Amino acid sequence: MRLEHQNHLAQLIDQTKARIIFLFHDNPIDLLQQKKLSVQIFKQFKQNQIRLPSLKEHAEDLDEYLRKFIAQYNVKYGKQIVGVQEEALKWLYSRTWKNNLQELSSVMEQAVQFANHEYIRKEDFNDILKNTDDHTQLGCSVIDLNKPLAEIEKDIIWKVLQEEEMNQTRAAKRLGINRSTLWRKLK
Repeated sequence: MRLEHQNHLAQLIDQTKARIIFLFHDNPIDLLQQKKLSVQIFKQFKQNQIRLPSLKEHAEDLDEYLRKFIAQYNVKYGKQIVGVQEEALKWLYSRTWKNNLQELSSVMEQAVQFANHEYIRKEDFNDILKNTDDHTQLGCSVIDLNKPLAEIEKDIIWKVLQEEEMNQTRAAKRLGINRSTLWRKLK
């Protein structure tokens, strides 16, 4: 949000009795120094800040999250994964987890879903991340194969449309169908 809009918002907040919650991905002090955060907005919440540390800062909790996710996705996919091999565990600890638990959950869901062994191996994670760009959120392109074929097809079409910035012509060409077929399949 542009600074002038933030200043206007700060005035509106001053006039209301409602509680407002701000959520920042980056440190608000850094945003203030970079002139990306209004001084008025910062003053309104600086006394009542709650900082949630990143997963990287609480790496000691990773084991517990892994157990939870493995149990959850074992049930979902009818698997009996026991745990994570040591080499894979070291790899998990080395990651920055930019999207924290959301990213970890997505990676573990895919690992449980595709693992063919008692323990998740580093190779399982390599297979998951092979075609994933580090700047892309993990899990965004996962297609639920437990859905009916028609729904899977819709998910694929919507994903391609989003990647092609909703350009119907490019999406249809990429899918090898014409535009009218594309929209018929989405109905």
